[in-house]
Amino acid sequence: MGASSHPSSHPSSLETRGLANSPQARGVARRSPRIDSRPILLPEPDPEADLRPSETELNDLMAGLTGRDLAILNALDEYRYLDLEQVRQLFFAGRRQAQIRTKWLRVSHLIQRWTAMQPPGWHRLHSVLLLSMRGAGVLAATRGHDTRPYTRRAREAALHCLHLIHDLGANGFFVSIAAAAAGLEGERLYHWLGEPGCRREYRLRGARILPDGWGRYLTRDGEVILLLEWDRATEFGKRLEAKVSEYVTHFRGREHAELTNVIFVAPDLRREEVVREVIQRGRRSAGHLPCCTFWTANAMAIDDEGPLAPIWMRAGAADVVDRLRLHDMPARPRSNRPAADCIGKPMWWERRLGGGAGT
Repeated sequence: MGASSHPSSHPSSLETRGLANSPQARGVARRSPRIDSRPILLPEPDPEADLRPSETELNDLMAGLTGRDLAILNALDEYRYLDLEQVRQLFFAGRRQAQIRTKWLRVSHLIQRWTAMQPPGWHRLHSVLLLSMRGAGVLAATRGHDTRPYTRRAREAALHCLHLIHDLGANGFFVSIAAAAAGLEGERLYHWLGEPGCRREYRLRGARILPDGWGRYLTRDGEVILLLEWDRATEFGKRLEAKVSEYVTHFRGREHAELTNVIFVAPDLRREEVVREVIQRGRRSAGHLPCCTFWTANAMAIDDEGPLAPIWMRAGAADVVDRLRLHDMPARPRSNRPAADCIGKPMWWERRLGGGAGT
């Protein structure tokens, strides 16, 4: 994807779609505008961000952190990359408030900010935020955990950023669901695992599938389970076929497999049709056995209508021609998880200390 594996003060070129977010329009939480050229990423040097704080500094920092600050640090630890607008949508009512508080976190060397510029014209995009090694150590200290796994994750996110734009897009998809559901009664995004969390969970189970994200969307009567494949049309047909085959193999014959929704989001309608054809062929190998339910949509439709609009088409079923809403997908029975604690609800992080990926 053209990204340097070691960010420096020199410009780095990255492919991007959806790095900058636009405000809500027509009552729909809009995703980032589509950007088809390569933006320039400018990491802002901050040597202190890599330093371990002294005991006095650590106590002062921990005393100054609010519950929302800790939630932001936790989100960056869990999801690696979020842009400033995504952080605003998750944790703040206004953009100015988000700018002020994230600046305090940056001045305290707890997060890093990478400036993104879009040529031609050098249009400024929303800054990309990452957890610093110092911030990772402070987050671990607030939990009484060993700092080493936290600082290792922060270091790897900064140094190995080849898939940064892909991760931002996948993360932005779930942020857009949370934002779009903000004004709805009885519907919310409750859980959201990013690619790192999915990697940990499925590798522990010995599974070969590796989704770009996992989500639990609460409706009035059920819970829609989502496994996201954020497709950027960079994979050849063979790899796409292998990915579909891995899902079919994993879910084939499992009880209630059809209640798991594997959703492929393509960049445009033309690519979506290609993905649908691949799923159609791959799904045949399951025969009449239970299997996961495949759906497709495209990022252009999400940008224009929002992720909760009737943009989702079932794939692998020849008789399906209509596009449905996300809440129309197969759902598991509703649990006792309270809708008031869903991501995007006022002060949700105070009731979900484990963050959006926690219980």
